[in-house]
Amino acid sequence: NPFGALVSVVADVPFATHIPMQWVLRGEERLVYGHVARANPHWQSLSPEQEVLIMFTGPHSYISPRWYTPGQNVPTWSYTAVHVYGCPRIIDNPDELHGMIKSLVDQYESDTGVAQPYRIEDMPADYIAKLASGTVGFEISVTRIEAKYKLSQNRKLQDAHQVLATLEAQTDDASHAVARMMHRVYDA
Repeated sequence: NPFGALVSVVADVPFATHIPMQWVLRGEERLVYGHVARANPHWQSLSPEQEVLIMFTGPHSYISPRWYTPGQNVPTWSYTAVHVYGCPRIIDNPDELHGMIKSLVDQYESDTGVAQPYRIEDMPADYIAKLASGTVGFEISVTRIEAKYKLSQNRKLQDAHQVLATLEAQTDDASHAVARMMHRVYDA
C-alpha cells in the first residue's frame, strides 16, 4: 500500500500528512519519495538531522469474539502495518522535482489499465511549472523498517482457522484482504 502517513514534529507537536509515496532502490540504499503542497507546513520541519516516521497500513478488519471457540473472549482487530524510519532531504530543484513527480505518476498510471495513460509530458510546460512551484518534494533515506501484524497468531490454531473461515465468508473487501494475509501466515 503506497499511501502512507508521513509523521514528524512541527512546532513541538506531532504532525502527519497522508500522501502517496514511492519506494526506490538506488544501489544498496533504500529511499522513499513523495511530495506535499508548498502550503502544507509539514515540509518546513523536514531536516536530515531529524528522523521521520512513515506508516503504511495494510489490510485490517474487526474480529468478533463470537468467531472464537466458546469462552471468555473480547472483540479485537486484525491488521498489518509497516513503519519506515529515515532521514529526509527536501527536493526543491525544479528538474529533480519534475523527475520525481513524473516517476510517481508513471508508476501509478501504469496500474490503471487504461490504453493511453496520463503523461506529464503531454501537459503544457508552463502549466507543469506552475504546479511544481506549489509543490515540495522529499527523499527519505531509510534507516530502519518495522513490519507489524496481528492476525490471530496469539490464538489457538483452531480459533485462527475459524476466524479465517469467517473472514472469507464476509462480503466486504477488507475482510477478504485480511483472510489472504492470514493464508500467508498459516499456509506457509
